[in-house]
Formats: sequence, structure tokens, C-alpha cells
Amino acid sequence: YLSQEFAGLHQQWQKIQRNIELIGRGEEGELRIGFVGSAMQAVIASALVRLNRSHPGIHTNLQEITNQAQIESVLRQKLDAGFIRTEHLPAGIASKMVLEENFCLVLPEDHWTTADKFRALSELKNEKFIFFGTRYSPDYYDLIWSIFSDEGFAPEISHRSVHAATIYKLVESHLGIAIVPKSLTHGFDFGVKFIELDQIRQKTRLYLIWKMENRDELLDNFIKLF
Repeated sequence: YLSQEFAGLHQQWQKIQRNIELIGRGEEGELRIGFVGSAMQAVIASALVRLNRSHPGIHTNLQEITNQAQIESVLRQKLDAGFIRTEHLPAGIASKMVLEENFCLVLPEDHWTTADKFRALSELKNEKFIFFGTRYSPDYYDLIWSIFSDEGFAPEISHRSVHAATIYKLVESHLGIAIVPKSLTHGFDFGVKFIELDQIRQKTRLYLIWKMENRDELLDNFIKLF
């Protein structure tokens, strides 16, 4: 009986040792990742597929939260990494740009203008616009506002929301039009259409961030995917 008990304990200890080795090499464990909504369509889904193939023992805990909340959570080590749309970061945060993309205009399906007819945003200066909330990111808000400044008019803002689905429903209901990152044109089913603003100077960038002091091999393996 004792020999059987010892053999069982020995197997359990060997399993624990293997798990410790896997964790130490960043092959097994959990990553806590924050993201803004557009990051899921843009880069996260495909990155997680690659991660699952290369490191099937790594699992993720995903949280959709604002830019600022991600920065604060990474600094406090409540998140291991984040995907944000601002390049202004506090000391102690490392970053890597993982995507640069155009903006797109969001219109109701039956709107009079089309991609072929559209020439400049100033043609729509009498429209009401739906904006992302300022708490989403002051930098991102300023970037969107600069598009209108270049066009020579200040938009009338009818509604604000940080959620793409809400914005699209408002546009579908003819309560305003909007400007979103190109990556947000996929994965939704609303009565809206998109016109890519590929002639303007403004682009939006997505950054992967993490705490500089974080030496976790698990995190390193994730960063190497980009």
C-alpha cells in the first residue's frame, strides 16, 4: 500500500515540476489583456489563433476597457498587456505599434452620397455627427476633431458613444453619421455603409502596451507575435 501511495505522490510531484518548468518558460499560464473594441477585429483575434498554435498552454482573460483604464491597469499590474489608440504614455510603459489604418465615414445605407460621388468631408458639414466619448481617449478625440479642422468646419455633435454597435444603430436610425477606424467596418450587421477616407492625412494607430518592469516569459512570448 505504501509503495503505491509513494508512486502516486511521485507522479504528482513530477507533474508539478513539469508545470513549473512550463510556466517558467512562458509555455503555460494566463495572460490578462485589455483592449479597445476595434482591436479585436484588427489584430487580437488573429494573434490569439497564432498564440494557440504556438503555445496552447497559454490562456487569456480579455477585458474591453478604455485607453486610460488600460494604462492604469498595466501600471498597477492588473493587466499584463493592453491594446490602445494613444501614443502618449506615462513613464514605465513600453509600447509597440501593431497597426496603422485609415478612417472610414459611416452613413445610413440610403444616404445620398456614395463612394463614387464623395469628394470631401466638407460636403457633409450640415449633417449631425456621432462622436466617441471624450473619456475614450482625449488624444483620439483630438485626432478626429483635426479632420474637421482641416475641412474648415466644426461638426454638430448629436450623440456620443464608445461602442461601435451603438454608433451604428444611431447611424442606421438616421440620428447622425460617424467616423470610425477601418477595422470597425467588419463584424457588424447594421443598415449602414462605409466610405474610406483614404485622401486625408490623419491615420489611426493601434499600440500594444506593457509594463517595462514586467519580465514574465509568458508576456514575452505574446509580444513576439507582433
